[in-house]
Amino acid sequence: MDTPFFSIIIPTRNRYETLKYAILTVLIQDYKSFELIISDNSDEEYLSRIEVISECLSDVRIKYHRPSTVLSMSDNWEYAVSKST
Repeated sequence: MDTPFFSIIIPTRNRYETLKYAILTVLIQDYKSFELIISDNSDEEYLSRIEVISECLSDVRIKYHRPSTVLSMSDNWEYAVSKST
């Protein structure tokens, strides 16, 4: 029997401080068979703050994506879902 697997989606925009804690909350769970999809729709000036979460991104279960254009919140959700396996 295969181990259950699921995706956790976090669409974000200009909220690196909050994003860091959202990621850490996911990572401390006992269940480990998941992927975490982050869709970062932040403005260019906020990208320099990625170091706030860079240490979290080393986990192979975390997939960080950045859309090529600014998206609405609902489109950012859809973009993130499209990146899940």
